[in-house]
Amino acid sequence: MSKKGHHKPDGRGGQYALAPHVTMDALLSLVSHRAVAAWLAIVRRFNGFNNGQIALSMRDLAEVIGSPSNPANADAIDELEAAGFIRATRFPKGQRKATEYELTHITTGRNGEIAATHDYLERLETKKSSVSHFHTRNPLRVSRFHTRRKHRVSCFDTGATETVGFDGHAPVSSFHTHIVSHISPQSDPVSDTPDIAPKSSRAISPLSAAMDLAELRSFARAYLDWASAGAQSKLAHHVEMPGGTLSKFLSGRSLPDQYRMPLQLAVARSFPMDARNAA
Repeated sequence: MSKKGHHKPDGRGGQYALAPHVTMDALLSLVSHRAVAAWLAIVRRFNGFNNGQIALSMRDLAEVIGSPSNPANADAIDELEAAGFIRATRFPKGQRKATEYELTHITTGRNGEIAATHDYLERLETKKSSVSHFHTRNPLRVSRFHTRRKHRVSCFDTGATETVGFDGHAPVSSFHTHIVSHISPQSDPVSDTPDIAPKSSRAISPLSAAMDLAELRSFARAYLDWASAGAQSKLAHHVEMPGGTLSKFLSGRSLPDQYRMPLQLAVARSFPMDARNAA
């Protein structure tokens, strides 16, 4: 008796793409819903011969999944790359062309002679081992924590005053000074604590944690020198900054304040610490 399935895809709508169950299971387990939609958009453009040359621009992705948020869509692509489901193979730097991708569950090469790498499997195994470790160890730690906490509360309620010789509960006034560790709003900070100024009274500028322009320019240039081709365009997308504005800033011009902190954070997220130290 034949073991083949009786149900087959209906090809009346044109071509179709198949994906292994292990790939789909890992996809649903490891990445966000937006990343799943982005992966489907890339698979939709695979024609059986172009793995490694599947072109998809941010504009096309926004139209396919119905979301015009370029930063969120770029994050979804980065998420798929980090999880090992796709690999960017070509960044057309300085050209109005789309980035090209490779699906890791499909063979590559001119005639499909290079086997699929399934890079996501390593990430999936790491997640399974960490979840198993959490479920086997965490209940014991929680039970011990609750037991100790109840014991400490019980000891406090019954014996805390007996150890210091009081017949009843100690008056609050006797240890009130040990409880208050901050300046009261009604107190005078000059007369009460002349050497301590409350941090909350300091005015914090939105740019107080930002680098100055020269430092930020050097930081961004170091990242782009280290990153692969096309990183400058992706960086501008992440910051929601016009590409020309970023190019002018890198060449020595000023940068509007609204882009300073987003640019610093975007570079910091993409620039590994070991690469910074080596640069």
